[in-house]
Amino acid sequence: MAGKRSRLKKRIKLLEHRLSQLLSIENGCKKDIPKNSDRYLVREISRSRFNAFAAYCRDPRTLFMAAEVRWYQVESEKIVAAVIQDFEDGNFHGIVFAPDERDRFRWINATDWYGSIDEACENLKSLIIKLLPKIEDERKQGDSTKRTVDFFTPLSNAKKPLHPFFKRLAYEDGHSPARSIIEGRVLYRSDYSKSIT
Repeated sequence: MAGKRSRLKKRIKLLEHRLSQLLSIENGCKKDIPKNSDRYLVREISRSRFNAFAAYCRDPRTLFMAAEVRWYQVESEKIVAAVIQDFEDGNFHGIVFAPDERDRFRWINATDWYGSIDEACENLKSLIIKLLPKIEDERKQGDSTKRTVDFFTPLSNAKKPLHPFFKRLAYEDGHSPARSIIEGRVLYRSDYSKSIT
């Protein structure tokens, strides 16, 4: 029993450390930008920030063909995007992702290929701004029939009370950035019911 408690404490400590990292990523990405100008709707973000939203939407095969070099996000968090550089010819290409019907980020559109990174980035931003007014239609994939996972709602048949750290994460406003990141990752799990019951 003591060994089990010790392992649990280590896991909780690791989770707290990871949450603090996620919160620092969130805080480090906030910038004061005008809200009313189209060109400021899209902002550059770090790879870590992009991963927090859309790490699981990558096709592993692209790792052998191209490298990600820039990442973007719309302020409303309805779109994230990446610019990749082809290994063979060095050209640049922008890819746009949006949450599908189950709120999982997936490919919705892409730019042409360009010889310079600046040209690719500008065209990617223009494409994102063009997509924003019709994003509700653009994001539909037509193959998302399963219900969305509600990870932070307690099970009605739970036999034990919720852990205090879980309650803090699930209900306190200060943890909302970390909560949204975790919710996004849980959406990609197909076996979540087995792992939490």
